[in-house]
Amino acid sequence: MRRSDINRAIVTAKAFFAAHQFQLPPFAHWPAAELGARLSPQSGIYRGRLGWDVTDFNEGDFARLGILLFTIRNGDKEMLPTGRGRLYCEKLLFFTLGQGCPLHSHYVKTEDIINRGGGRLTLNLMAGDLRGNPRPGPAQVLIDEEPLVFEGTAAVHLDPGQSIVLEPGIFHELKAEEGPVMLGEVSLVNDDLKDNIFLTPLARFSGVEEDEPPLHLLCADYDRVVGAAQV
Repeated sequence: MRRSDINRAIVTAKAFFAAHQFQLPPFAHWPAAELGARLSPQSGIYRGRLGWDVTDFNEGDFARLGILLFTIRNGDKEMLPTGRGRLYCEKLLFFTLGQGCPLHSHYVKTEDIINRGGGRLTLNLMAGDLRGNPRPGPAQVLIDEEPLVFEGTAAVHLDPGQSIVLEPGIFHELKAEEGPVMLGEVSLVNDDLKDNIFLTPLARFSGVEEDEPPLHLLCADYDRVVGAAQV
């Protein structure tokens, strides 16, 4: 993706969040140079990969296949075996009208997806295994805490205020309809480097063409910035 397109996407999302009275934490607004100066291997923002994430999955069609999200908090995945500590994650997601996220699932993460405002969210669901294969037999999700049982595939819709619980093995494709959509995600501690299973193999993070300076750093920039700071 071009950095100019990433910057524009962040500006659009920030305006939408503000219009819906969702206040981001202060570090969401730090200029790239300020956040870069504060990052270190020990910092919570770096360790949790908190902050902005914009990707077109290296497909080159962000308006159709892309996602913008902001990770607000994220615990320590190394603590999962203990069952103690900050084992949770919170994100805010934004899709423009007609934009969507490809069919995918997770090895570990169970997540709640909540329509926080805007248009309708459509989810295409598929029951699968942890190797990315369709799975026969019934599968279940919770919509507003009510079970929905399906076999094979299903399409569901979330209007503002509605939510769905997705467990590992439930593949889901997201798309914004009837207007831009702001989503909340509450989940088990998140590892976007290793915990995504795409039905069709895709790159989770996009390459970036630096055609202008970054408005804000992306979490995908952090390793480069921290590495440069250590030289």
